[in-house]
Amino acid sequence: MKDANRLACAAVLTLALSACSNTGIDVATPATDPTTGQSQPTSTSAPVEQPHDPIIVEGAFGIGLSTLSELAEFGTVFIGTVTSEEDGDDGSVTDPYVHDRQLRRLVTIRVDRVLAGDDALRVVTTRTLGWHIETDGERQEMVQDGKPWLSVGDKVLFAAAPEPGTSYHYTAGADGAFVFRDGTLQAPPGGHISPILKRLQGLSEEEIARAIEEAAK
Repeated sequence: MKDANRLACAAVLTLALSACSNTGIDVATPATDPTTGQSQPTSTSAPVEQPHDPIIVEGAFGIGLSTLSELAEFGTVFIGTVTSEEDGDDGSVTDPYVHDRQLRRLVTIRVDRVLAGDDALRVVTTRTLGWHIETDGERQEMVQDGKPWLSVGDKVLFAAAPEPGTSYHYTAGADGAFVFRDGTLQAPPGGHISPILKRLQGLSEEEIARAIEEAAK
């Protein structure tokens, strides 16, 4: 990973749940041919899938989790794959505390396996700090201590907890955002080694899945 400007701010994520809706069949009103005055054959429309409202997930620092049982009870824990990344909004416009040129970054994660919590979770789109834009236009990565820079193809372990209404929060830093490197879970640079990370660091996806699924029972 390249040297990054390290800033402390909360990341905002949008979770997209699987489409859900059984709207039934809508029967169209018979149309009339303007030349003959006779009714034309009626048509039917297929059920329209309506997605869930977006669920907002905000980074919450200082959440202390000590055991895998606490992690499993915290909310939804899943293993996923980063499928896309793209430029997001201009942080100097959308974030009032920003006074220099920053470009946010959108990272989409496919949920491959839910280990605990909401089995309906399918996709996570996370709005990350992204880039600091130098005066010459050069981009510098911006990452928080303890959070990995996610790239397409990365495998991740993620934990998010529901709050009242339609929002979630997640354990930022070394408590709830992990990345697999060479098949095992690795500690992100600059972060503290939490009890959760001590338990899971160096384990494979399958070993972690078994451990968390067992803790969730």
